Amino acid sequence: MRTIKFRGGDIDSDAWFYGDLEYCQATNKARIHTYDCDGKYESQHNIDPDTIGQYTGLCDKDDKEIYEGDILEDADLRYEVCWYDEIAAFMAEDIESQKPFLLSDLDLSGTVVIGNRYNNPDLLNGK
Repeated sequence: MRTIKFRGGDIDSDAWFYGDLEYCQATNKARIHTYDCDGKYESQHNIDPDTIGQYTGLCDKDDKEIYEGDILEDADLRYEVCWYDEIAAFMAEDIESQKPFLLSDLDLSGTVVIGNRYNNPDLLNGK
């Protein structure tokens, strides 16, 4: 079974929360529900809807989970992880050329998450 989870930035601090997403489109309000290591409910956190990112199911070379909005880097290139509705897939857009690649087609054995578009927008300028 694949893991479905989300992350979002807290509306009142710089904290990030990971867990289940609750989103109300009518009010544009979002919350992340967190759980302890045994799967017991811990708490809920109001998050900025613009920072919502879904877990891709993949990890970088250091076993760090990759989320939508993350910025990846390998020896030669830097990518932003994006969701493409047209093909219902996570893509890695080359920041220099804007050329998209299927995230699942990248060799992640030499790739690391170096930040995300929300906390590190300067990384979107390329190397």
